[in-house]
Amino acid sequence: QPGNGAAAAADLAIVLTDAGRAAEAEQLSRETLADLAGLRWRNEYVLSDIHRALAGALAAQNKTAEAEAVLLENHATLAKLTVDVSDQLRLTVDALATLCERIGQPQQAAVWRARRPPEPAPGGPLMP
Repeated sequence: QPGNGAAAAADLAIVLTDAGRAAEAEQLSRETLADLAGLRWRNEYVLSDIHRALAGALAAQNKTAEAEAVLLENHATLAKLTVDVSDQLRLTVDALATLCERIGQPQQAAVWRARRPPEPAPGGPLMP
């Protein structure tokens, strides 16, 4: 299934960025997105993970404007979906807030944090 390899690539890109190999993480993320672009199959969860991994790699290389653009596009895509992607939205909003803090925009970070979807209630339908 295409999503399994793409999800693994997103995880690997995060590990690479954390290991100081952000340029490799950027390349891997971009290649993975390019591979998925030609498929009819589309998993927004996996795509969101890859976009966040790409943004993290870009931010680690001080390409903050490009990282912000990737995250904003990801947020806009997720916000348009009719399925519940609140967990992906929370992760993307957190990444945007962190990026804003990194580039010295604490007020904008606060705006993003205020837009963060709430955490699910404990004991919800998926929890015992």
